[in-house]
Amino acid sequence: MNSRGKNILVLSYVVSPYRGSEASVAWNYITEMSKEHHLTVLYGCGGLHLGDNDDMERWLAEKSMPNVDFVFVKPNSLSRILNWPNRKGFFPMCYHLAYRAWHRTVYNVARELVAERHFDLIHYLGSSGYSQQGYLWKLDLPYMRGPMGGFNIAPDSMLSELPALQRLRWKFRNWHIRKDLKRNDFLAEAVRCTDVIIGATSENARVIKRHFGKDCDYMPENCMRNPGYICNDRFEAPGELNIMMAGRLDANKNNILLLQAISRMTHADKVHVDFVGDGPMRPALERYIADNKLGNIVTIRGMMPRDKVQELFDNAHLHVVTSVSEGNPTVVWEAMEHGVPTLTLDHCGMADVVDEKSGVKISIGTSEEMSAAIAVALDALVETPERLKQLSEGTIERSTIYQWDERRRKFNQYYDQTIANYNNRLKTHPHC
Repeated sequence: MNSRGKNILVLSYVVSPYRGSEASVAWNYITEMSKEHHLTVLYGCGGLHLGDNDDMERWLAEKSMPNVDFVFVKPNSLSRILNWPNRKGFFPMCYHLAYRAWHRTVYNVARELVAERHFDLIHYLGSSGYSQQGYLWKLDLPYMRGPMGGFNIAPDSMLSELPALQRLRWKFRNWHIRKDLKRNDFLAEAVRCTDVIIGATSENARVIKRHFGKDCDYMPENCMRNPGYICNDRFEAPGELNIMMAGRLDANKNNILLLQAISRMTHADKVHVDFVGDGPMRPALERYIADNKLGNIVTIRGMMPRDKVQELFDNAHLHVVTSVSEGNPTVVWEAMEHGVPTLTLDHCGMADVVDEKSGVKISIGTSEEMSAAIAVALDALVETPERLKQLSEGTIERSTIYQWDERRRKFNQYYDQTIANYNNRLKTHPHC
């Protein structure tokens, strides 16, 4: 540990060296920040569900990481009972209650650790959603939260064609966010007692500043551990436009929008789409593909080994994101690492990461308006394949600002600021 090294108590709900999404956010952070600091990492999921520790047990049985102590916080009996319906797949919303109960156990474990060891600060890294603030901000230590997100409102224009149950779910979520911003006293107190808070997207940072009066920078949850590259000459004279969508096949990912756009294209015969992933919307997507005779154009590949997914990225010309709501999907960084530009709806974290040189952004509107705009954009790329190469080169250039060297520097700045703000807070609000 260097002279700047700090002892940091880190909270990350899920940690795994083998999984993507939030598990990879935590793993990459731990791998990189432990180069300069000693981390004690509290986590509750080292596998698939709360309380599972399969991945971490397997990894720790053979390996270790310098400057890192992993502390698995087992859920208590209440958490396990509450999470049982979620594990069985028939009432996923119970997970939130289980997760909240788990946070109380985390607080008790953290209190014991703080009594035994010296920590310079606490960093609540993940999960990134604002709804579970936990209780570590109540400990008498400098406290940092983020990147934190979840304040983004799903656009009404995108909800009209969702299945009725999903439309109701999103409308309830929008209502709940607005209510929390106005009347959630626990959330307001936790934000007030946070010495540094970081928004996961520029939109979330603006919301935090506007509603809580808290200075808030923006930093995506994840970034790239390797420079972007182009591994072959696939952009020189592509015979067809290879499009890739990766992620869970659910209503939020809104995969149907891409299929609707393909159906409207003039040059649909020059396109091939690979869906990587599985989920509850797969039957509906398969029906749409059959009804619209897209079987030669679209392939649903289901779940695939990671190395096979990387092969698809290495042969893709374009990555597409059509989600109703997101933070910063990890798959955007994977595409960027492979030199694959992204076509995305112009909102959420994608709007921050993708610019006009590294992708195509589609304005938010009705499903008909957006599918028409996507179709026009795809036809234009088929007609001018040299534009694809330009976007790929722009993606490589864009990737240079999302490397871990820069991210480590920013985190170190935030840590110093956390300690300074805490000391100032003690003078003005000793009891927060």
